[in-house]
Amino acid sequence: MGKNLRSQRRGRGTSPTYRSPSHRHPGPVVYPHLRGAGIVTDIFQAPGHTAPLARVRFDGQEVLMIACDGLSVGQPVTHGLPNLDRGNTVPLRDIPEGTLVYNVESMPGDGGRFVRAAGAQAVVVSQGDRTVIQLPSGHFRTFHPDCRATIGAVAGAGRGDKPFTKAGKSPRRRVAPTRGQTVHGGF
Repeated sequence: MGKNLRSQRRGRGTSPTYRSPSHRHPGPVVYPHLRGAGIVTDIFQAPGHTAPLARVRFDGQEVLMIACDGLSVGQPVTHGLPNLDRGNTVPLRDIPEGTLVYNVESMPGDGGRFVRAAGAQAVVVSQGDRTVIQLPSGHFRTFHPDCRATIGAVAGAGRGDKPFTKAGKSPRRRVAPTRGQTVHGGF
């Protein structure tokens, strides 16, 4: 019969070897149910996230959010207000076409589901009764105009640019072939 493949063993999650260390996770990274301005108090790297996280204080309440490229400690950040500066969270209906966004909600109030990886960014393509966004994969997707998104691009864009340390330790980056091309080399 043989034994399970490594990815099959990881998928079972029965052993602590392949489980995520949830006791080390700082908390959920979702949009808060509040409006107003806050101040970034800390930017840190958390396990389980490829992008750095920012700790933001809103009137005595601390919230975790995905850090924007160029965000700094002490910078003011707004939620729900029509402020189009980098790092602010705004409903899609208030964002002009051609603006870079990330952490887009799939339904109003779900906290953000799309474009959350390090260095990712999406573009608002058109506005109307539905908002069309081009995702990092190149696909176009429509969203409800009340869904929220953060202005800018996710920090940590150079994560995949690490040099190889030795053979067998290379990041297995898979490149999709374009039309008419084939990929060789065991992919």
